[in-house]
Amino acid sequence: MEQSVKNKVNQYLRFALKEIKGIGVDSARARTLTSFYQFHNAAMEDGALTRKQKELIATGIAMLVCSGECSKYHAAEALRHGATQEEILETMSVAMMMGGGPGLFHAIELIQALKELGLDVSSFTSEAQESKGQGG
Repeated sequence: MEQSVKNKVNQYLRFALKEIKGIGVDSARARTLTSFYQFHNAAMEDGALTRKQKELIATGIAMLVCSGECSKYHAAEALRHGATQEEILETMSVAMMMGGGPGLFHAIELIQALKELGLDVSSFTSEAQESKGQGG
């Protein structure tokens, strides 16, 4: 991963975690968030699947059922754990296929999030695909 992308990913992850932790201002919410973090961390530990693989799965699921921020977060974590841009784009393709027509529109949000993280997603855009078909 390029250093500029790595810096943007790490900056975004620090920001996201700070914002999420700010939600737990009272003791009930703090306990709920602590329990969620423990569950999240246990589920994402390396096992039969690596953390990278789990983050790619989470990216695809988040793209379909969550907000753009959720898919951006998991895409950033996937990058941090060694995923390539190509692996994220392929994950997005599988999620789009599983989500049908609405998945296409969710992909737009994830493409924008990947651009914000500094990734070049031109290989996934229609312009790039059209130029390949025209000998470009």
